[in-house]
Amino acid sequence: ALKPDVRERRERVLAVPGRIGELAGCVTVAGELVEVAAEEAKQATTEFDAAELEELERTYELTSGGKGARGRSRALDAAKKELQEQQKVRAKRLQRDALDRTLLDLLAYYRDVLTVAIGADAELVNEDISADIRRRAASMRPEEVLRDVDAILACRDAIAANVAPLLAVEAMLISLWKGHGAAGGR
Repeated sequence: ALKPDVRERRERVLAVPGRIGELAGCVTVAGELVEVAAEEAKQATTEFDAAELEELERTYELTSGGKGARGRSRALDAAKKELQEQQKVRAKRLQRDALDRTLLDLLAYYRDVLTVAIGADAELVNEDISADIRRRAASMRPEEVLRDVDAILACRDAIAANVAPLLAVEAMLISLWKGHGAAGGR
C-alpha cells in the first residue's frame, strides 16, 4: 500500500488530464504540479540541511585550534555559504526528480489509455482508475494518445536540459490541451 502523502500526490497527478479543459487551467495546473514538487523537495531536505549546518558549526568549534574568534568566524561564514549553495543545488535536483516522478505517473496513465484505445490485452498500471482510463480511451484516437505521450517526453527532455520547470510543464499542458481540449475533445 502507498503511504498517504504518496497516494495523495499520485491522485493529484492522475487528475491532471481531466483538469486541462481550458487554457487558464493549463497554467493553474502547471503551477500546482511544480509547487507540489518543490514542497516534496523541501520536506526531504529541511531536516537534513539543518543537521548539516549544525554539524558544520560543531566541526568549526572543535577544530578552531589557536585561531582567533574573528578568523574562525570568517572561515565559518565562508563554509556556511558554500554549504548553503550545495544545499540549494541539491534541493533543485530533488525538485526536478519529484517533478520527473509526476511526469512518469502521467506517462503510465497515457500508456494505459493507449493500451485500452488499441484493444491490447495487457494489465493496466492504474487499474484503480480504469473507468476514467476507458472513458478517455473511448474519446481519443491512438495517434492522439501518442501525441500526448510525446508532449510529456518533451517536457522531461526540457527539464533535463535545464529549462525552467514551470515553463516546461506549462508548455506540456498546453500541448495536451491543444491536442484535445481546445478542439472540444477530452
